[in-house]
Amino acid sequence: MIWLLCGLLIVLGLSSYAFILCLQVYKKNNHAKEQSFKLENERHIANTKHQNYLQTSLHVIAQSYLKGELNISEACIRVKVLLDNLEMENLDKTPFSIFDEVYEKLQDFDTHQARNALPEKERKIQDRKRHFIEMKNKESLEAAFKKVANQFKIIKD
Repeated sequence: MIWLLCGLLIVLGLSSYAFILCLQVYKKNNHAKEQSFKLENERHIANTKHQNYLQTSLHVIAQSYLKGELNISEACIRVKVLLDNLEMENLDKTPFSIFDEVYEKLQDFDTHQARNALPEKERKIQDRKRHFIEMKNKESLEAAFKKVANQFKIIKD
C-alpha cells in the first residue's frame, strides 16, 4: 500500500512538473507570436510613412518644377527615382515613362563636383546636349509633371 501511495505521489509530482513545463512553452510561444505581430506592425507603419513621404516628395518636386523653382533635368531625375521606389500596385506608370526615357539619356552626364571639374569646353558640350534633350522632351515632361502634381498629394502623418 505504501508503494502504491509513493508511486501515486511520484506520478502526481511528475504530472504537475509536466503541466508547468507545458504552460511555460505555451507562454513563450504566445510571447513570440505577439513580438512577431508587433514587429510586422511596426514595419507596416514605417513602410506606410515612407510611401507617404515619397508621394509628398513627388508632389512637391512636380509643383516646384511647374513654378519654375527647379531645373527640368534635376526634377526629371528626382521624380524618376521616387517613382521607382513607390509601391502602388494599382498605379499605371505608363504616363510617367517619359521620366525613364529622359533619365536614360541624362544619366551619363557629369553632375555636381564631377561637372565642375570638367574643362569648360567639355562642360559646355554637355550643357548643350542636356539642353537639347530638355527642349526636345519639354512638352511631354511638363504634361507628366502636371499629372504627378495632380495624382500625388501632400500626405501628413
